[in-house]
Amino acid sequence: MTKSRRISNRMVIFAGCLLLTIMAAYSMNSARAAGTWGAAFALTPADRGAIFPDIAVDSTGVIHVVYVETSTDLNGARIIAYTNNKSGSFSASRSLSAPLNFASDPNISVTTLNGVPKVHVTYSARTDAGSNLTTHIYYAVSTNGGTNWAAGASIAPSVVGYTPSIHVDPTGVAHIVFGGYEGLNGGQPIINIYYGTNTTGGWVVQKIASRDDGNSYNSFPAINSTYINNVITLHVMFMGQIHNGGEFGKWVYSMRKVGAGSWTAPSVRGTTAANFPKLTTLGNTVHATWQGSTGGTDIEPFYAVSADNGASWSTPVSRGTNTAPQGSRPDIARAADNSLMIVWDEGFQSTDSKTDIWSNYSPNGVSWIGATPVYKATGFSLESEVAGSCENYHAVWHDSATGVYRIFFNQTGPTTSATCGEPPVTPTPTTPPVDFTATRTSASPTKDPNVSVALSNYLGSPNQVRYSTIPFGAGDAVPAWGPLPGTNTFSLNVSGGVNDNCLVTIYVQVRNSNTSQFSAVKEVTARVDTAIQSEISIYSLQQSPFRPATEATGLSGQDNAPDGGDPYYTRDRTFAYKISQEPTGCSGVSKHTVEKLSPASPTYPYSGYGVFMDPFNENPDTNGVVYNEQAVQATVIVTDTLGNVRIVHKDLFYDDDPPILASGGTTSFPIGSNTDSLAVTMNFTASVTDDGYQNTAAADKKYWGAWIVATNSATLPSPATFQQYGYVRSIPVGATSINNVILVNGSPDMRTHGTRFVHIRFLDGAGNYTEQGITSPAITLNPNFKGIQTYLPLLRR
Repeated sequence: MTKSRRISNRMVIFAGCLLLTIMAAYSMNSARAAGTWGAAFALTPADRGAIFPDIAVDSTGVIHVVYVETSTDLNGARIIAYTNNKSGSFSASRSLSAPLNFASDPNISVTTLNGVPKVHVTYSARTDAGSNLTTHIYYAVSTNGGTNWAAGASIAPSVVGYTPSIHVDPTGVAHIVFGGYEGLNGGQPIINIYYGTNTTGGWVVQKIASRDDGNSYNSFPAINSTYINNVITLHVMFMGQIHNGGEFGKWVYSMRKVGAGSWTAPSVRGTTAANFPKLTTLGNTVHATWQGSTGGTDIEPFYAVSADNGASWSTPVSRGTNTAPQGSRPDIARAADNSLMIVWDEGFQSTDSKTDIWSNYSPNGVSWIGATPVYKATGFSLESEVAGSCENYHAVWHDSATGVYRIFFNQTGPTTSATCGEPPVTPTPTTPPVDFTATRTSASPTKDPNVSVALSNYLGSPNQVRYSTIPFGAGDAVPAWGPLPGTNTFSLNVSGGVNDNCLVTIYVQVRNSNTSQFSAVKEVTARVDTAIQSEISIYSLQQSPFRPATEATGLSGQDNAPDGGDPYYTRDRTFAYKISQEPTGCSGVSKHTVEKLSPASPTYPYSGYGVFMDPFNENPDTNGVVYNEQAVQATVIVTDTLGNVRIVHKDLFYDDDPPILASGGTTSFPIGSNTDSLAVTMNFTASVTDDGYQNTAAADKKYWGAWIVATNSATLPSPATFQQYGYVRSIPVGATSINNVILVNGSPDMRTHGTRFVHIRFLDGAGNYTEQGITSPAITLNPNFKGIQTYLPLLRR
């Protein structure tokens, strides 16, 4: 249970209007509902400062609290103070850190040995009050429930250490983790995670986590343990931050040590402003909380659970208010009824803009009642900690309501905590973990979206199951639980869960609702391909992306006709199509048919050509050339190896007749008869009719665009010259001008200044061009002409 021990700028001393006197005890007429908090009171007097508390409850129901005691202005000597309510009310404090006068970071853990509670405390303290580099980690212990204490001693005198966390495992062995200082890198401290244990009576300390070759800042570790079949597994979480990463560069990492094995490498559990992790355990289940960002500046307490002794973890979920600005530094505890409580510091929920203490309660680690206030502060309430007993939760924090920082206390449930009857520390097997096997029994690959799964090899007597194609964590509230099927099999329609590679994953979990223990989430996969995923594209021939350039001539009797035009018009009976291969993992295309014909031995991806056949009027055009203008439909049918079929049509209009340009068309240049720019605007008038292309313009404006070329001659050039040096420009309906008409091209005599004539042929939607054209008056391109001006965005570093 560790946290930052720096007073932040939130913690300005507040001259409170509410004076809370020390309460020896308080009474209630009846028990409150589970998870419901009572009335808070100040635990420490107003004549001294008290900050950074921690709390634990032993098996007899006695509450133990440690905190930093200092002067009212927080500038005096600091000692580690201890109190308990063994006598029925909280005792006067006693110092655990004397003779050291600058101590901080107290953390407490209790266990019961031979029926007697044993209280363990760790803290950091300086041997030289003026130097942080003389800060070391200390350990103090009481073997009789807090009555008498052995003098505190440094566990690693050669290591500069901060923010320790202590845990005593069920066998009575104490374990401490802390951040160890290793020097500076670029003016920034290098801090890594150290671990110490007193298994042999004396303390043995080692470094267990060092990220980024020492160029990192790692701190605020938390430690706990599980006890499975006489084997202690240690679980550690800590904050790791890359230098200069800022608050959002802080991540939470986890690691574990099973029995006599080695520590695992750190694994990321939380990202983006993740910090201050805490742990609690039950059986083989590990519960964790930490603060993290939900987006923007909002910080919330997150919760995650491991149902397999720390091997894997659920997706972290915010359990806070989810309202800005922040819910920070959470703590988590478990009561004897296996419920859970998270408490945290909630920034500015009250209308007076103070910092409150909030909580969230879960009766089973799966469902949560939602964020609930523990204490609506009249001052700044910070550094909250929580502990569970048989039926209560007990919280402490420091608050400035009376103008002095004091320790406040609140609890849920009955006033007097019952004796928990905690089991002895002699190693005994725990409740077996819940486990099972999930096996797919339906075919894969398949085009049937219904996947069947068989459940078997149960451990821990599960009686409920849940499953989904949406990933969920072991402790998540959704999906809902249901009874185990009597046949031990289920079928799920996975249509909505298949990914782009035809893979679907079914996530399955079982639990024993009587013990609240649950299994890890298992995964069952299948390849489900219910449709053709291939992209099938159909083009008019003149718009085909893969048509060879040699096919640019000879279409529909008009040599050198250009590409482009309306994509729904074509001037040729041949069309192009393209079929991509299925994504990796899907069944794959096996064959296709185009206009009732199937290519021999195709491989995919495939590009080819088809001929309009069904239907196509092959009668000669009596009012034009070749065939009649008509609506046509190109059809491609694709089949995959599982028998899925996809039919793709494209409706086009066949038009092989050129548009007709009437005489009398004109052009002019608004700029006049000379220009310094190679691109000019040209106005035009024209009367064009067409029997195939149908835009929304009047009957004499049936054109899609213009074919434009500039020469130094007033004679209309041949289509070959248009094809070689010209360009196609679409013209909106009703337009009477064309912008950026280019006065130069690749012809050798058109690369320099001089006299120019611009020639236009009009195009219909199929790219047929008028045999006639319009030639502009002469325009002179002046020496030292300029190109088209392009404005780029301003870029700054």
